Amino acid sequence: MAIFYPRKQTVIIFVVCVLAVWGTTHYASLNANAGQINGAGNNNSAAVVTDLQPNTSTDNGDWKKQFEGTVKTPPNSDSAITKEKLTATDNLARDFFTSYIGLKQADLVNDQDAIDQTTANIAAEHINTNPTKLYVVGDLHTIAANDKNTLLTFSQAVTTVLDSYNIRTSQSSIVQSYISKNDPSVLKNIDPIIAAYKRMISSLLAIPTPEIISSQYLELVNALSTMKSAAVDFRGFDTDSVSGLSGMSMHVTGAQQIITGLQDMNAVLEGEGVPFMINQNALNALVR
Repeated sequence: MAIFYPRKQTVIIFVVCVLAVWGTTHYASLNANAGQINGAGNNNSAAVVTDLQPNTSTDNGDWKKQFEGTVKTPPNSDSAITKEKLTATDNLARDFFTSYIGLKQADLVNDQDAIDQTTANIAAEHINTNPTKLYVVGDLHTIAANDKNTLLTFSQAVTTVLDSYNIRTSQSSIVQSYISKNDPSVLKNIDPIIAAYKRMISSLLAIPTPEIISSQYLELVNALSTMKSAAVDFRGFDTDSVSGLSGMSMHVTGAQQIITGLQDMNAVLEGEGVPFMINQNALNALVR
């Protein structure tokens, strides 16, 4: 069974770029609002960077130690109030720019390792994914029969469900269009994708599943559940930017899980002499 491998590096680069573009726009708006408030007489201040020295060393191997502790929040009696007023999205934007300033003043803006690690840290701290429904073996329609004919029928049924994914517009392209056009109506194009995932999951759960392959099959079902959750997060990008960014991370995870699940299923079926033929075009559309 030939399987398409999604270009994970490309997807990650897309996520980082979207984070950067989104952070720039949102933080600029946040600062504009803050400027209006300060102009009215309030002295609430955001986190600032202090005690930073440019890195003159030619060896950036210890960049993590250099960067640690450089971002500080001044003891301000109003800081707790300011933080309370900021949303999770506001805090993400603020921390993104605080970290960027820290990297710049530490002379690390050209250090790809530093940039990647900083971005990953911000994502891990702020982007909390919504709970994904995880199915268990008991949710499957398992059967005791494990003979070759039963496995062949199972293989063909799974292939039919995967082939039914006929949506050719990727979620990432929809999100890119939303960001570039600043048009929330574009996100409605994700609705058919969510509906397709729900239909596929329901169909997969109804397929009589030989016990010999139930564990591997469960990987595929849960992978599609992850993709559905990612699509739901994408759909709400206009109302909850943090949720939208969470969807990006979850989408990459779900795509990898689909590949792993199919590979594990193929290993079992191949061992039993049963073919597992997947429509490559449908699979490519599903995981991109």
